[in-house]
Amino acid sequence: MIPFSLILGVGFLLFFVFVLGDKCWLTIPLCLPMSGSINILPIHFSPFELSILLVLGYVFIQFIMTDRRSFSFGPPSIWIPLLIIATILLYHWGRGGGIGLTMFGGEASGGRRFFTILVGMLALPAILWFPQLEERWLRSIPLLYFIGTVADFFPWLISTLAPGFAPTLYRFYTTVNLDAYAISSGFYETTVTRFGPLGFVGLGLQIALISFYPAKLWIRPNYWFVPVLSLLCLVGVVFSGFRSYLFNYGMVSVLALFFSIRWSSLLLLPMGAMAVTILCLGQGSAFNLPLSIQRTLSPLPGNWSHVALEAAESSNDFRDAVQRIYREEYFEKSGFFGDGFKYDQRFMWDRALSFSERWQLRGGDEQARGFIEVRDHHVGWVAVHHPIGSIGLLAFVALCLNSLLYVFRSVWRVPKGMLSPAQVWASALIVQIIISFFAVFGAMHHFIPQLCVLLGTAIVSYRQTLEIRSEAPAKTSPPSTLTPKPAWSS
Repeated sequence: MIPFSLILGVGFLLFFVFVLGDKCWLTIPLCLPMSGSINILPIHFSPFELSILLVLGYVFIQFIMTDRRSFSFGPPSIWIPLLIIATILLYHWGRGGGIGLTMFGGEASGGRRFFTILVGMLALPAILWFPQLEERWLRSIPLLYFIGTVADFFPWLISTLAPGFAPTLYRFYTTVNLDAYAISSGFYETTVTRFGPLGFVGLGLQIALISFYPAKLWIRPNYWFVPVLSLLCLVGVVFSGFRSYLFNYGMVSVLALFFSIRWSSLLLLPMGAMAVTILCLGQGSAFNLPLSIQRTLSPLPGNWSHVALEAAESSNDFRDAVQRIYREEYFEKSGFFGDGFKYDQRFMWDRALSFSERWQLRGGDEQARGFIEVRDHHVGWVAVHHPIGSIGLLAFVALCLNSLLYVFRSVWRVPKGMLSPAQVWASALIVQIIISFFAVFGAMHHFIPQLCVLLGTAIVSYRQTLEIRSEAPAKTSPPSTLTPKPAWSS
């Protein structure tokens, strides 16, 4: 009997070829926020990974059968650092025998991250291979991204409202609220409950709002719902319990507004700052916020609960321990080319069996050392240096700096207020994920695929804009006095 997963995969590929056609690469930004694993597949790909693989399959079929268009890898300043990183990763992936995938046997684990990063890199030339799309399809990208965040949010929401469904949902998809299930089942108790996916939906909606609605519309009575939705996004982000989401919300908002209307964006920043200030000043005097909100706002001055402060401080202590132990015990061993992602899978079994003992008796250093061993570093520069060493770290920094230069140069080539939604979306997210990687949380197998997709989208969109402007006949006209419209209506 033919496996169901094989039938499903062939069906999706045929759907890409005969229905979506050259628009199929838009499924990648749609699935970009969907990072959970699909557990009904033999190999538990995420929707994001699966979308890239299907697009690569489409490109391969089209290239072999009909269309021999040449491939582009973008500016050399971007693909050369990527090539250096890929070379180091391939060296480690093949070094020492075995590929680090437990499904193929062997004693090594960690190979999945090699696969995720390298497939994510291929998304860049795959996106650039496609012919130009109509502008209306490119404008839909921020909306597709938001739809992806909502789709990823629903399993978590259902398992939060009805924790008993969590095990059933988990058989199909991993983005469920296992904490709610564990608490309801009496497995453990917690004083600070966090709602990460809620903050992610808030981020997705916020970047979509700024991308589609020019800032001048936010103060017009007819568009009253836009600042209201933005405020609800802020509430969701704050309620998530993650300080990183509040940081990312602020970064994305400032960057997207700045790219769309330049320095005039500074006039809108007091709106969000005032809302946060009210929460900080009112806590403990006029009202008591939920502990998850207090944990998110704990870096700011305020009368916060000691429980929320302790929860936030424990996270800081863990990251400090990871950096200190890595410098003392692992830095020199990683050398010029790092130590790869592979590790002995028996370590994970020992770690799982003695987790309670390690947590309760051996303190934070042992916990941090265990996370380093399985390449779950949480700290940006450590997450790069450990697997690919000093040479790889230099290439990675060059990739980030060159990506930032490309974004700002491209933005400045487009007249003020003329950026398309896709350009605002991609540019703001590129800068945000780079800064957040080093300042907040870093994991290469998350970062590089996201960066390659965002860069591919930005390159396609800016290239199309510049070609249209170069082909348009030069003419002079008086300044426009038309009322601004939402970008989606253009």
